[in-house]
Amino acid sequence: MPRRSNSENKFGRTLTAIYRWYYLVAVYSGFRALANRVGSVFCLRGVQIAPIHGMRMCSERLGQLVIFVHSRRRPPSGSGQAKYGMISVRQQRPRIGRLWYWYFCLTSHFGFGHIEIAFYELGRRITFYAVRNTARSNARRLGLTKLADDLLLVKRDEETQVILEVARFIEGHGFVTRFARADKCVSLSVSARLLHPQARLRSLDALRRKYGRLHGMLRRREAAKNGNINPLPVRS
Repeated sequence: MPRRSNSENKFGRTLTAIYRWYYLVAVYSGFRALANRVGSVFCLRGVQIAPIHGMRMCSERLGQLVIFVHSRRRPPSGSGQAKYGMISVRQQRPRIGRLWYWYFCLTSHFGFGHIEIAFYELGRRITFYAVRNTARSNARRLGLTKLADDLLLVKRDEETQVILEVARFIEGHGFVTRFARADKCVSLSVSARLLHPQARLRSLDALRRKYGRLHGMLRRREAAKNGNINPLPVRS
């Protein structure tokens, strides 16, 4: 029995490794982006914020940005009542060469994103549940440290500031925004098969802390708008 159990564990680890390498090849070849774009076209439940696709957003902190919106399939743990999608944000004037910038945006989920924000809709309420500087992460994975550093939009609290600016932009078009609770974020956004087994627990714990902070930040901002508390300053 122990021998069989060891064989099964080894087989499972092999399948996980194959899946992870297949995923990385799909990401860096642009095949993932192409497949997701095709899937978005045939998505039966298009998101209501789709009209902001291609709009420009000017931010004092982040510069001039373009926003793209794509519908996507419901995650395995997602609600059947909600519509799911992803917002891709990219710079109009990137700090790196245009060809490099085009390529690393191509490695995002839909091929447009420097920074990506996953969300779901219920009526006019937009709930964010994941945010990531995808271009920078994919550059760092290849060991391109200097280029990855140049892909930071701001040096401090980048994801917080992106969420705040995008939330303001969306709310200006008649929607209400919030960030999901940390446990919900992890269940919707994380595929355990893509995490290295030895780093899985540490990675999940880091994500819970990150999304717990973002959830609290947007709740404080909402309370401040309603006049309940003073907003906490965002570092620039």
